[in-house]
Amino acid sequence: MSKTKKTDKVKPARKTKKMEPNPKKSKALTVKSIFKSIGKKSEKIVISSIQESQTLSVPLDLNEPVGTNGGTILMIACEHECVNVVEELLLPKYNININQKDLFYEATAIYNVLRHSPNKKSEKLANLLLDRNIDVTIKPCQYTNLLIMACNRNYPTEIIQKLINLGVDMTSTAYDFNRTSTTPLLSTLDYMNSNSVFITLDKKHKKQIIDNIKNNALVIIETGKANLCHRDEHSENAFIAACKYRLFDIALIIFKQDTCIIKNDIEKALNYVNYFITIFEGKEKIYKDEINLYANPVPLKEALDLRLIELNAV
Repeated sequence: MSKTKKTDKVKPARKTKKMEPNPKKSKALTVKSIFKSIGKKSEKIVISSIQESQTLSVPLDLNEPVGTNGGTILMIACEHECVNVVEELLLPKYNININQKDLFYEATAIYNVLRHSPNKKSEKLANLLLDRNIDVTIKPCQYTNLLIMACNRNYPTEIIQKLINLGVDMTSTAYDFNRTSTTPLLSTLDYMNSNSVFITLDKKHKKQIIDNIKNNALVIIETGKANLCHRDEHSENAFIAACKYRLFDIALIIFKQDTCIIKNDIEKALNYVNYFITIFEGKEKIYKDEINLYANPVPLKEALDLRLIELNAV
């Protein structure tokens, strides 16, 4: 018998349902969606959304507070240092309220800028806002005023000068990272104390920082509103702070103007001056770079010695 060849049974093709395309529904553009995209999407995409928001049948109000603390799109853009987004928002067609306060800290957009340490982006953002004559008298309820914030972070003198020119509060005291009661001048002088990386920097960068501190201090002193008599919780004033941080030329300027300096201040200042002179005496060649960072302490020492003689003679 002939063997029959087995053939594989062909299974009928399985009927499949035709799947209809399921396109994603495009989310409606809202102020909140734009707010949430900042810092997550590229600035180009955010700007495109901002521009689109004004082409809707009912254009979006970009001043609407939508953040957790009642912040606006401008505030969050400043916080994330999105320079291009801020430049777009500041165009007249958007009618942005640059002085709008959030609902929690009562802070404005410039506050979110000055929270950052100075860098190319934060400095450009500060100038963008300050050049539009913003209200710098608004004091955030958290702890400080704008000038103290800028001084404490050692922002460029150009920005300090603009804040002063716009009428920032020069006389009030506030809390900062170093003192529970400070002034703009004290915050300026405290920068080396609050910046832990200062001692690790090379000579060039140290000098840049010290020069900027001095320039900021001079700008504040020259206003005549520096509140030189203010003492912090440890009874320390700007004169003592300048001596402590070896800014002897600034200390001498304050010394000549401050009528509130007492005998105890002079004795404490002389301790700082004499210590500086003693540790480098005879070692000028070894510590040349370190010594050259600071002003010559001798003129201050001579003025202090003379004043102390006068006080002891009374």
